[in-house]
Amino acid sequence: MKRALLCTLIAAALLLSACTRASESTVRAPDAGAPLTLCLGAGPAALDPARTENGIGATYVVNLFAGLTGYRAGGDGKAELTPELCAALPEPESLPDGRVQYVFTLRDGLTWSDGTPLTAADFVYAWNRASTLSDAAAPYLFACIDGYGTGRLNVTASADGRTLTVVLAEAMPTFLQLCAQPAYAPVPSGAADTTSWTADGAAFVTSGPYTVAAWTTEGLTYTKNPAYWDADNVAAETVRFVFQSDANAAASAFLAREYALSWPVPDDALDDLRANHAPELRNVSQLGTYSLCFSMSDPALSAFSQTERAQIRTALALLIDRSYLCSEITPGAQQSANAPIPPGVSDADGSAFTVHNGADGKGGGYYGSDHEANCKQAIALLRQAAESSGRFTVSAQGVCAGFPELTYLTSDAAGHVAIADYLTELYGRYGISLAVTAQDMDTFLASRAAGGYSITRCSFSADVDDPMPFLSLWASGAGSNCVALGRGAHADYAGYSVTLDGRTRDNCTWAESYDALLYRIQSSGDTAERYSLMHQAETLLMQTGAVCPLYWYTDTYLCNTHVQGLLSGPLGAQYLMGAQVEK
Repeated sequence: MKRALLCTLIAAALLLSACTRASESTVRAPDAGAPLTLCLGAGPAALDPARTENGIGATYVVNLFAGLTGYRAGGDGKAELTPELCAALPEPESLPDGRVQYVFTLRDGLTWSDGTPLTAADFVYAWNRASTLSDAAAPYLFACIDGYGTGRLNVTASADGRTLTVVLAEAMPTFLQLCAQPAYAPVPSGAADTTSWTADGAAFVTSGPYTVAAWTTEGLTYTKNPAYWDADNVAAETVRFVFQSDANAAASAFLAREYALSWPVPDDALDDLRANHAPELRNVSQLGTYSLCFSMSDPALSAFSQTERAQIRTALALLIDRSYLCSEITPGAQQSANAPIPPGVSDADGSAFTVHNGADGKGGGYYGSDHEANCKQAIALLRQAAESSGRFTVSAQGVCAGFPELTYLTSDAAGHVAIADYLTELYGRYGISLAVTAQDMDTFLASRAAGGYSITRCSFSADVDDPMPFLSLWASGAGSNCVALGRGAHADYAGYSVTLDGRTRDNCTWAESYDALLYRIQSSGDTAERYSLMHQAETLLMQTGAVCPLYWYTDTYLCNTHVQGLLSGPLGAQYLMGAQVEK
């Protein structure tokens, strides 16, 4: 019924737009001189950089507030980190005590949108505020700066307001990327002392390409900021955001040419849109992965050796048909994953990290694309574990008998429950029973932290374009390490190999191998070495079978083919300063 209704809406929109098959030539351009009109859902909860999440919410803010760094289209059309309010990207300076210093010089003549000077002191004020607000969206983004947690970051402004000096607690190769986050944008010193400082959209000042002309319950209107340092290159004079929480209604309005862009796309409409509006349907890889996590301390497998447990975990991962899962079970247009680090993350040479992943470094990932072959490999691993342990049997058809019941912990949202149902049915075919517990989010997070399950779900999105946020989750001392790698009974298990400084060491513990790799990666100033070690760490992680990636997150939206210059940032924000309707 839902799909039939949706198809009716789509068909009606097609009639309105007078295009039954969309192509570059048949899509009508937005009216010349009209505002660039976008629909990004229900609208932002706030326009305060300190209170802004990544993704759609960040789109509203990054186009109002410029930071030290930002993103522009590179020669290949992809987002490239560039100086924004700073004159040039500074190099890190190592201090004698192991700390690292960055010295930013601001561009000449910077002002807020009302013409008042924008100085380094505004950054000092904004960063201390964003790192201490009780309702800040991401205060942890400042944890790399010396002084974090004391209430005062080690960030200072020169007397003339032109220079900002930042001291980090240790080396962080991705710090300049962090500076492009909304939380790192400046706000006028003292102007943001109340939670409502942006409530009057036409009154508060901005530092980016646009200012707020109007903010109502129906939408937001931005106008070009003439005080912006690069105002000459801001293409659209006016940008209009329409608030529409109904994705189906938004898609219909887009097809009727009311919007130049509509985001997100209703899941049930994807097939119709792919068939009839493929040129307008855009899919952008994001820095996020949805995974299953297999506990290293699973009570159900306590009688098995560490080698047998790894075989079982890897087998269970191989049995999953990720293509089917993404096309039939999960919402949206997610991309099946063969590795924990998604294709939106760059490698040392600028290509996707996935281009060089896998045990052989050739980009094949850690699961083959042939699901039938994966299942045969899974059954072989289960048979090995059965024969060595003597605790269950595997038939010629791959069905287990006597296998212990496993537990699956998840949250109770419909999409997560659908995945749990799929896994229950799948593993049941092989004689493996899965007892599912679905909890509300708060309870689920507490239960996951407590452990005691066989399998749980884990969703993670990074804040920077770098593999380390994904890898650091699984350090033995990390709070995010919900599977107990390097802890408990696994702490003393010495079954891993690691190569450092050209020397390979065998029979290492998790701390001696994985943690040692992460320490070297964090301290290395050699880009080639750093990325080579991160590939090694990813392969080591996958050898454990503890982390089972299912799909990589993507953003899917509709965009009129006559709109040019729209730039998708690595964290989901849309940069609008170059966007315009093709003449």
